[in-house]
Order: sequence, then C-alpha cells, then structure tokens
Amino acid sequence: MLADSAGDFTVVHGDALPLTPSSSGAQPLLYLLVSAPGASGGVASTSSGQFLSEWKLTLVSSQGEYSEKLTWDRRTDQISFDGMTFDREKGNAFVFVRDAPGKVNVAQVGPVGSGLDEAGALQEIQDALPADSAAKAVKLATSP
Repeated sequence: MLADSAGDFTVVHGDALPLTPSSSGAQPLLYLLVSAPGASGGVASTSSGQFLSEWKLTLVSSQGEYSEKLTWDRRTDQISFDGMTFDREKGNAFVFVRDAPGKVNVAQVGPVGSGLDEAGALQEIQDALPADSAAKAVKLATSP
C-alpha cells in the first residue's frame, strides 16, 4: 500500500515455470508500480489461469476514467499492455505514470533482485527510473 491514494504497488508472487515439487508460490515474479497524481485507483487482478494472468489498471480523476488491461502470458513470458509487448526476462517491474493530460506511460525496469522486501524492491525500481519520473516520489505507507 502506498502512502497516498494516487497510486498503487502490486507484487505478484508465484513460481517460475516449469513448476517443480519444491515450488512454493512465494517468489516475487512481477512488480507493478502506478503513479497517478490527481487520480485514484490502481491494479486489480481479473483472472489467473494456468498460463495467462490478467489485471485491469483503472484510474479515476476529474478528467474521467482510464482503464486498460495488462496480460502476462507465462508460456512466452511476455507482458502486454495498451498494444505494447514486453519480454519479462528483460525486466520484471513495470511502472505506469499518469501525466497531467491523463495519458498513461509505461516503463519496464529491472530485473528486480530476488530476496528483497517490498520497500527494497520499490527502492530498486525507483533507482532505475529517470530523475524526472513522478514515480520516484511514491512512498509506501508506514505501519502504525
């Protein structure tokens, strides 16, 4: 959970393919960071099959609602979003930034190192972003 409602940070856990008898489902495989100043919403899982998982990115602001599907085909290890396709092996973190006019831009970064907690993963993702990225200002909510 982020410190304010203008974004979202989702870590997708599972097992790399092929599955083995020791597969635990606990490995972080995909990171989705959303920075959307002036909007609310985030990423929600819509379906998860044997080889295909889908999420819906929804952002609501005074300019209206933006909604787009994100798909991960684990057979090809490719992520699809808004007509673009990304190879997850080149980076397992995706950063979605909503700009002032309401357009959502996506950047692929990583791969994020294994064994990191949520704060460490967020920091590694932010370190890979350009200095002017709005997503660099995103902070995790602190526990009470």
